[in-house]
Parts: sequence; structure tokens; C-alpha cells
Amino acid sequence: MSSEQSFFPSRRRGNDSVERPFFVRVAYIFSPRSEIWASRKKEYLSTCGMTVRSGCTRLTGSPGVHCKFGTAYGLRSHIKNMIRTNFCLLLVIIAISGFLYESAAQTPEEDYRRFSASVHGGITLPTESGGIHFFASNFNVLTEQTYNFGFGGQYSITPFWSLGAEYRFTTIEGSGGSFVTDLHSVGLKNYFNFNRLYRSLRLSEYVNPFVTLTIGRDFFAHESDDQRMSNNGLHGGFGFGLAGNVSETIEIFGQYDLQFGSNSLDGSSQGFPMDQLGMASGGVRIYFGSTGTRRYSMAPPSVRL
Repeated sequence: MSSEQSFFPSRRRGNDSVERPFFVRVAYIFSPRSEIWASRKKEYLSTCGMTVRSGCTRLTGSPGVHCKFGTAYGLRSHIKNMIRTNFCLLLVIIAISGFLYESAAQTPEEDYRRFSASVHGGITLPTESGGIHFFASNFNVLTEQTYNFGFGGQYSITPFWSLGAEYRFTTIEGSGGSFVTDLHSVGLKNYFNFNRLYRSLRLSEYVNPFVTLTIGRDFFAHESDDQRMSNNGLHGGFGFGLAGNVSETIEIFGQYDLQFGSNSLDGSSQGFPMDQLGMASGGVRIYFGSTGTRRYSMAPPSVRL
């Protein structure tokens, strides 16, 4: 059998062998079942210090540690990275567009509540299985569900955009109590109020969807049976949530945050170059200002419909 026939097997009818069309043979090269694809995948994984065992990718020499990316390591991680990058770019474009739109409008003469403070608490989602989970936590090892809480202050720069400082504490616990990491995060958090999209409707006075972008620094202490360390590093993230107005002073909200930080939060620096925390929380925000004034996100629409 020729080398071409080994890579492009023929389609058989009875005892006759029928040569496949050219485009079918080319497509076969990129099929996950092809010998070329399989050899390339094994070669790529070997350069990453990994091997394929029974359809599952594991770290060589570390039977208790699983790989986050599954068997199609390079392709799947590349796709996920592209999704994250494009999503963040979209949020940045939305933020800049909204800021320019609000800034171009004439600022109302009315006084508004611009300062606010908030407290929140919730859960940090676990890493329960291999593969990348986009809206969840991703570590190099399995982890348990834990808790998080924090507080912060915000200032409304425009009706669309508020800038705040936030502190959050969370714990990361390995499956079966294999390790514990105490994580203290401080950062700058941008809030973008999407009730501005339907501000001419009365609903905007009660319900406000929002999106957040965060950058800050982590301070963490990791402890396990054979390792103890303290370190710090930068983090970034984004999130989304929904706020409901109780009064001009009080607002309740629920939010989901994805935070990307140091790759050593779980005590292992293998795999993807950063660890990911998925955190769901709820809280209360208090607005400060003179009696009878409204929060700045309740300013009249820049353009009335």
C-alpha cells in the first residue's frame, strides 16, 4: 500500500476500490481520525509535557492533576482565548461608545447622587471536571465550592459610567481539602449602566442591567501538606449583573464576575497561563446625596425618543 493510500483510504464497493474525490482526501487530513492529525496532536502534547491516556489528557508524572483543556489542547485553548479576547474588546468598545455619547450630550443642571458604597457576598464556583468552563472557575486541580465577600465605593462620572474601588476576599479549597488558598483582591472596577439604552421607558427607573470591567492586584497565601507560600500578582476580569431600585437611596443587585489572576493560586503553575475564578454574589448599594435628589444613572435621556 502506498503512503498516499495509507493517509487517504479508498472507499470500497464489493471487491473494487474506488478512489475518493480530491476534496474528500484533503478534508481527511484535518479529520480528528486521520493519522496525520493524531501524530501532530501527540507531538504537540509531548512538547507541553503531556501525554494522551484513554482519551484524556493528563500531566505527565502528575497522576493527581488533570489538564483543563481536554485532548484537543491547542485548538480548544486557542478558540477559548479568542472568545475571551473578542468579548473583552466588545466590552471596551461599548464602554468607549457610551462614554463619548453621554459626554457629547449637555449635562443637566439638576444635582444628582454620584457617590455610593456597596457590600456583597456569595459563592466561588468549583472546578469539578476537566476541560475549560467559560463561565466558571478553572484551575489545574479540582476544587470545592467556597464563599466570597467584599465591599467598595463608586463615583458616577457620567450617567452611563461609574468608577469604583473594591476589596474582595475569597478562599480556594482543593478537592478533599488538599490545599487552601486565602485570596485578598483589591482593584478598580468600571460599571456601565445599560438602563441608558431604554431610559425613555419607566422600566429604567426600577431595573438596571450592568456590565463591569476590573483590573487590580491579588495578595494570596497558599497552604498544603507539602507546600506553603505567599505571593501577589495582577488580575483582570469582567462581569455582568442586574440591579433593582428599592428607593433613591437603596439599591439591591446580583452579579457574576470572572476574574483572571496568577497561575499559582492553586499551587500549580501548569496548564493555562492564568487561573480563573467564577464568583456569583448579591449585595446592597447605598447612594449618598441631598434629600430629594436622584442617582446620576437616572438622569434624563440624552436624546428623547
